[in-house]
Amino acid sequence: MSETAIELQMGEDYNNQYESYKDDALQDFFNIARRMSMDTEHLVPFDAEGPEVYYIDPRVAATIDQLTTIGSWYIHTVELEGKYSLYEENFIYDFQEEVKEFLRANLGYYTEET
Repeated sequence: MSETAIELQMGEDYNNQYESYKDDALQDFFNIARRMSMDTEHLVPFDAEGPEVYYIDPRVAATIDQLTTIGSWYIHTVELEGKYSLYEENFIYDFQEEVKEFLRANLGYYTEET
């Protein structure tokens, strides 16, 4: 194999692994998001929704900010078997759309542009 063919194969292998771990990463993210939102969802009145939710309590706003940040750069670490040993690989996922849906469903928060 030529050097270019090897590089292309390595890139393809990485992309395959990236996609194969995406569901696991999303599940892990939702577990974190549920734990974080459980601490603040009781602060949101039943009839509150939209942008006003952000201003109800500083803890609610902090949770929304944290989840938005974590979701836009979620790092999922997996242990892979290499040729000679095990190694850790970090995959970075963008779950911004999933965060928006989670916040809408669990805290009633959404912005007007969504």
